[in-house]
Amino acid sequence: MKKRPLLVKVHTWMGLLALIPLLISCLTGILLVFKYEIDTLLRGDVVQLEPGTERRNLDELRVLVEREFPDHEISGWVLFQQPEKADVVYLIAHGEHQWQHIYLDGYRAQILSQPAHSTSYFTDWLLELHYTLLLDHAGLLISGIASLMLFLLGVTGLFIYRQFWKNILQLRWRAAKTTFYVDSHSSFGALFSPVLLILGFTGAYWNILHVAEEGLIHDDSAEYRMVEQLYGEQLSFQQLLQRAESSIDGFDATYISFPYNPQRPIVFFGDVYSPNPLLSQYASQVTFDARSGELLDTRDIRKQGVLAKVDDSFRRLHFGDFGGLPVKLIWSGAGVIALWLAYTGLSVWLTKRAVKRRAQRKKQRHVSARQNALVDSHDAASLNG
Repeated sequence: MKKRPLLVKVHTWMGLLALIPLLISCLTGILLVFKYEIDTLLRGDVVQLEPGTERRNLDELRVLVEREFPDHEISGWVLFQQPEKADVVYLIAHGEHQWQHIYLDGYRAQILSQPAHSTSYFTDWLLELHYTLLLDHAGLLISGIASLMLFLLGVTGLFIYRQFWKNILQLRWRAAKTTFYVDSHSSFGALFSPVLLILGFTGAYWNILHVAEEGLIHDDSAEYRMVEQLYGEQLSFQQLLQRAESSIDGFDATYISFPYNPQRPIVFFGDVYSPNPLLSQYASQVTFDARSGELLDTRDIRKQGVLAKVDDSFRRLHFGDFGGLPVKLIWSGAGVIALWLAYTGLSVWLTKRAVKRRAQRKKQRHVSARQNALVDSHDAASLNG
């Protein structure tokens, strides 16, 4: 297959430069596709519960949280659509700006865990490692660049092996190891390229956008240290929920964002019925003033433009949670294939370097031998003269 040497070199060096962060992202991503399933195995008594007949009133649950954790303020509340999943309530301790979270049984009004930071549990630590490499904003940038390279590796790989369809899956199993690696690298890479392109592009988009927002539109209030409740004491969470659901036809609240600095409102994020399976469960929003409870804005994703819908679809596309277990297996399999591509690509590169070095040493020995022979003949001629 005829290839463009420059493009092959670019493809190779991008893979080498992004190797370590991509390996971390792939390894963690393979597991994070099944985050809830892993959490259920490791701490099912916390994340999973037996659904009751009816959820408790949000105001009752709010009082419970405030009574149990008087030195914290509520900053977020996850209301899972699956009734067997426990609520996740985010808290910020007084004098701090870092978020913690607890698990809550919304049917029996029971606190299931104590406040924990984002890396306290195994899968939460994996998630932090996946996005930031545990290096905060620097890690976000590195991970974003690595994701961009994954996308470019997919594009350049498809171009280099643009005729892969002629012999796809015709792997030469009995050939030399390097030949098999080249065959599998091109075939598997082409087969899973759609998923890898999606993962690379969406990961790069989120991380680089987040870094850009932090650097270019830095909000000092993001570091606000919590000192008091930032929403009106008289507000009823339950009434706000009902108003949100009546503001948008078919609105199903999935997350409540409470103010974590004095400038922010209360925002209900939620799902709405749509034939588009890629619209996320947080696509639509209803916004209230945090002090008065006045309705400020509604955003029905079904009435938004194409760009808004595409942007929202990145969430489901990246996590692979839009098609049940089959899609999850494909997404997880793409991570395994990415590891294989990294291994075979590195192995072929090292093999070629070793062959090239041996050829150079052999050529050097040949040149040295010829030079020595010329010197010997010249010395012999001088003696005879």
